[in-house]
This record gives sequence, C-alpha cells and structure tokens, in this order.
Amino acid sequence: ESKETKTEIECTEETEFTATAYKKYELTATGVKKNINGNNIEFVFSRWLKDGETISTNATETITVTGAATYTAVFEPSETLIYYNENDVFVTAETTINESTYSGTITDKTTIKKVLCGNKVTAIGNSAFKDCTGITKINLNNVTSLGGYSFRNCTNLEEVIAPKIKTVGLSSFYNCNKLKNIQLGSIGNPVESIGQETFWGNSSTSTVKIYIDTQGGNVTSLAGETWSASTVEYYDASTGECVNIILGSKYVGNTDITWEQIPNKDKITQINGNVFSGCTNITGEITIPDKVINNKNAMSFQGCTGITKINLNNVTSLGGYSFRNCTNLEEVIAPKIKTVGLSSFYNCNKLKNVQLGSVGNPVESIGQETFWGISSTSTVKIYIDTQGGTVTGLSGETWYAPTVEYYDAKTGDKIN
Repeated sequence: ESKETKTEIECTEETEFTATAYKKYELTATGVKKNINGNNIEFVFSRWLKDGETISTNATETITVTGAATYTAVFEPSETLIYYNENDVFVTAETTINESTYSGTITDKTTIKKVLCGNKVTAIGNSAFKDCTGITKINLNNVTSLGGYSFRNCTNLEEVIAPKIKTVGLSSFYNCNKLKNIQLGSIGNPVESIGQETFWGNSSTSTVKIYIDTQGGNVTSLAGETWSASTVEYYDASTGECVNIILGSKYVGNTDITWEQIPNKDKITQINGNVFSGCTNITGEITIPDKVINNKNAMSFQGCTGITKINLNNVTSLGGYSFRNCTNLEEVIAPKIKTVGLSSFYNCNKLKNVQLGSVGNPVESIGQETFWGISSTSTVKIYIDTQGGTVTGLSGETWYAPTVEYYDAKTGDKIN
C-alpha cells in the first residue's frame, strides 16, 4: 500500500510498491511471526531496496522520491527454511548449512524449490546445495562464507544475492547455466576472495556485481577462467560507485545495439571474446575506451560490418579474429599495440590504412593471415625496435596484397 504521506508495510517475507514521483514517503516495516510446520518462525526486517539496490537497513525510513521507482521491504526468517516437494518445509537453526543439515529429512535434493536463509546463518558449507536443480533464486542474507561447489549444477538458478559475502569457494556456481544476475557484497561489505571457476558455464548474458575495497584491498583468486562469458562490474564498497567493468558476451549477435548505447564505457577495462560479434548496428568510427589495455580474447568485433574506422587507443594486445569480416572497415589506428592475434583483420576487404605501434611503442608479434583479403591499395605501417628486437610471426602469407612500411620505434624514421 502506498500513500502520499505515509506507507506502512507489514508482511511476512517480502513486499514491494511502486512509488509516485516527486512525493515524500514515510516507510515502516513490521515483522511478524508465522507458523510453519508447527514452528513459530519470526520474520525480521532486513533492508529497504530501491530498484533492487539496498538503500537503508532502518525499519522506519523517510524517502523523497524524485522519479518512479520500485521499493522493496526485505525480511529474513529467524531460522533457515528449506522448501521441498510440493508443500513441505524443513526448518533448521544451524548457523552453518551443510548437505548433512537436511539430508536425513530430504532424501532427494532435486525436490528442493526454495531456500530462505535465517538471519543467524553465516556460512554455507562445501557442496551444500550442489545439484539442487529446483532452486531458481537464492538470497544469502547474512552469509559471509560460501564453500566450494555449494551451488554447482543448480541448472535452474537465475539470481544470487549475497550482500555480506566475503569469501566464495571454488566452483560455487559452476554450470549454473541459467544464472543471469549475481550480487556479491554491498556498501560496507567488500568481497575478499573468489575461487576459480566460480561462474564457469553460466549464461553469456549474465552480470556479476562485486563490491570491493578500493583503498588497497582487492578481490583475490580471480583467474581468467572464473568468469567465462559473464560481464563483471566492480563497485566501490564505500560509495557504491561503479569503478571497473570487464565486458563479457552480453551483446553477441545483438543487431540493434549501437556503440553510443553501450553504458559506462569509461569504466570498461577489458573486452572479452565475442562480446560484439555480429553487432551490425555498431557503425562508423569507434574508439576503444582509454582504460582498455588487454583485448586478447578472440572475435570481439567479428562481423561488425558497419564499422569504418577503429582507434585502439591504449590497447596492447589484440585477440585472434578480433575484426574478422568487418567488410566496411577502412582504417585502423593502434598506437600502443604489441601483439596482434591470428586473422585479426581477415577479409576486411575495404581496409586501406593501418598503423600498428608508434614512437616509443614497438610491435612485438603479428599472427598469420592477419590481413588476408584486404585491399590491394592498402598500406600497413609497423613501428619496430631496430636495436635487436624483431616482429615475430610475420610469415609471407600474412601480408598478401598490402604495402608494408617499417618505422623505427625510437626515431619514427621509415626504414623499410
């Protein structure tokens, strides 16, 4: 229920309302007790959300709404509730949940449909809910430690909210192939470590939000294979500001998205493989964001037939097939590039002008078939270290029709 002057929310688990713009609301959340399987379970207020983000942990809160938004009162049960079969509920007061916690009662874990973590639970043990294919959403509430394999193979899990998590174990969400939205940490609760292969095999459109300590702290154990295809967004746990984005494969094949519509480009530091592959509505001249240094993953812009010019700015590494079949690409400027992967500009048949490296930034290696099929009138300028360094991987078939000009990366003089 929402009113202009006051909104009182009394519920057992979760209630939400859509606020009217430019009005003030006095929000009051009141917990209640509910009889579940003969147990008198208290549901305690936890926090207010605005469009899914925590804005307050005060049960009574005054807000001034300046635009339409959805506010949610979130409650936590005093004990953990595991719903299974059709109408059965297992209740436990344990502060660490393991598979052994419920296995004596729930013999078929695939019948588990929902888990409500009690407000005293601080840890989920190794493999606690592994293979629980019926779970679609999990809110870990006050849990700070998640054991390895804890939700592995939960193939219908779509959303994970873990606002107070500090450590996430190995392969915790491995093969959760429908997982789309993940929040680890929150304002005031930075994540400390995440194990390898945590999100291996999840949806290519998934987004992982991680809150970190930007004042010296860092999330450790983030091996490259941890993320698979996910987009990872890092947030400052002090301010809530987005500070870093590793762009996953969320846009692959999207023929509607334009370069101008990509949000927070100034925060992007890495573009992973396939992210813009087949995005034919990305057109004209594009400039890779200044913070992107490593673009080593393959096929990032493959088949983007609308791009005519690309400025790689600070990129030092370009993955194989990165701009393959960009058939309207005419110019490439890569002043800081060091390594160029296999077939990066393969079949870019209108490509005319290419600059690889610059004064002070010699190229180190270029993969085979990098420029196969480009225009016979094209010119490729390469800056090299003439004091002993050489560009490797330049087999004869790399160049085909282009004119190749070598420049001294120390002086800028043309040498060959």
